[in-house]
Amino acid sequence: MGEPIKTQKGFYTGTFQNFDGSNYSVAGLEEKIKADGKSITLFTGVGTNFGNNADMVVDFKGSMNYDAKGMLNQNIRLRTKVNDDKQTFQVRYSPLSFNIPVGENTSLYANPHYCGQISNDGEWKHSAGIFAGATQKLGKNTNVSVEVQRYNLQNINDNSGINWGINAIVSYQF
Repeated sequence: MGEPIKTQKGFYTGTFQNFDGSNYSVAGLEEKIKADGKSITLFTGVGTNFGNNADMVVDFKGSMNYDAKGMLNQNIRLRTKVNDDKQTFQVRYSPLSFNIPVGENTSLYANPHYCGQISNDGEWKHSAGIFAGATQKLGKNTNVSVEVQRYNLQNINDNSGINWGINAIVSYQF
């Protein structure tokens, strides 16, 4: 038999700042269920680019470790964003992500991924990307992560600011 099922509830907020000046920030509550190196998470919250609209954001995330320590895994995120003007559904899949501990409370990670997104007006977007960064555990319940992200790797020669960003994430478990 495997390990017992564990649940975690928490608050998550993140800001994603592209080097072209655009941004997107989210905040909300999430609940995670974990067992035997697998997890599912439901996130509900709000998102904004600090423009005219705020989005309702619902994420369903799943992950599965390839090794006992969880240093290698795959993960998927299904994201729905809804506002007065537009609704989008996005799938982001990472077949091989890395999470390497470098200290008792610090880890480094990298997440190469593919994203596909469709909106209610029929617009389809897709891209390959990667984000990599560090997570620091602060106390018993708080994690802070800082990462660099490269979008649109399918356009490898376009290194303009629209394809690069820096992200900051804080999560707190109740």
